[in-house]
Amino acid sequence: MPKASDGVADATRTRTRGPKRIKDFAAECSHRCPPCGDSVSVSSRVLTALTRMRKRSSGRRSGSAVQLDVTVLDIWSADVQTQSFCAKLKVLMRWICPEEHAEDAMRNGADLLDTDWEPEWFPRLSIDSTTEKQTESVQFNAAKHEDGTVWITGEWILCIRVLEAYDLHAFPFDVQDLNIKMHIENAAMGLELRALPGIMKRGSHSANWWGGGGGEDEESPVRVEADGAQLPDFCTLKEQRDGGCSWLESPALYRSSIDSLHVVLLYVRNPVFYSVNYMLLLCAIATCALFGWAIELSDVSNRLAFDVTLLLTAVAFKQVLAAIMPPISYLTRLDGYALISLGFLLLATAMHAAIGYVIDDCDAHGDCTFGPRGFTASHAKTLDAACFLSYALLWLLSNALYLLSCFRRRWIQRRAFSTASAKKAGFVPAKVVVPPRAWYEDTGAALPGRVAARHAYSE
Repeated sequence: MPKASDGVADATRTRTRGPKRIKDFAAECSHRCPPCGDSVSVSSRVLTALTRMRKRSSGRRSGSAVQLDVTVLDIWSADVQTQSFCAKLKVLMRWICPEEHAEDAMRNGADLLDTDWEPEWFPRLSIDSTTEKQTESVQFNAAKHEDGTVWITGEWILCIRVLEAYDLHAFPFDVQDLNIKMHIENAAMGLELRALPGIMKRGSHSANWWGGGGGEDEESPVRVEADGAQLPDFCTLKEQRDGGCSWLESPALYRSSIDSLHVVLLYVRNPVFYSVNYMLLLCAIATCALFGWAIELSDVSNRLAFDVTLLLTAVAFKQVLAAIMPPISYLTRLDGYALISLGFLLLATAMHAAIGYVIDDCDAHGDCTFGPRGFTASHAKTLDAACFLSYALLWLLSNALYLLSCFRRRWIQRRAFSTASAKKAGFVPAKVVVPPRAWYEDTGAALPGRVAARHAYSE
């Protein structure tokens, strides 16, 4: 029984044996044609069609792809609640102008001052999972190559909002990857990544930037501006070494296919904001339960009232935490700490209630009688002290284990993003461009700490 792979192999041989194979195939078709007196015309039509297909495929392989250059200018508003982030991109594309439009393109598009000119055809760029897309500026320019070919360069400045499904299991000790996926919609040819010069410098200092990722002397078709990539509650995933294992060389990666480009930006969340404003307050509320043991042993009602007040406060605070998070179907680390705090408040309430169960009655002077036979006030004080110490030790131990598990989870996440795993997935480090110190001195802008440290290291 013939296999499907046999047909693929035959087609491959037909495509690779050249014009001789095409003529043989046309002759075979003419022989198989019934004797209708038109075998010559059939063979000539088949030969013409196959020759055209061969010319098209050879033209597609000879460099007619759309050349693409992408720079990530800014990243902002990485919002956990809406599961999205905003980005500003500079996209450069260059392609060969069709011969029938070459003369018109050189007549109208060679002038850089003519910003309103548009070619008859240009590639349409689509970005996956975008809810908002605004074109800030667009400009085209035509130029003739040495071989007489007319090339058209287009420059787009895009502002987009991209939906991103954040992995919040380790929140707020998480590592996030922001993904930008681009596709060419209306081009039959593929994409070719290549560093392209911009049409207009627009007064930017980016033309003189240098940076890592692709190397200082190596031009990269995908770049990320260091200042624009900074987020207030995130830090970029830096290069580190641990036990001989090299982590990512660059916080920005990319990979391309025949018609798409995938850019990934890696960030580590800074947990200080959530630790101080949420976790520290929950820790204070659960710690205040220890002060309930300062109330007289015989005053069980006031102890329970104190515990219930703390419990209601923690429940209300948990609702505040739920308001800042999206409706996800799993628990984050912050949710886990809130539930741990609620559990310890319930434990303190249960301990105080247990003391109330063994007390039978108390008089106005605080002298109590106890239900269990042989149970005295000394035994009650010993039990109360044991409950206090056990609560304090368990609370300290649970906090220590919680912090240890959070940092361990974060360490595992960071090790997952290594240079080896990135190359295995087909990703290449992008170039992170940093403005030179002279630009800050000329403009009077403040030199960021990380930029200053990098310049100090380079010097």
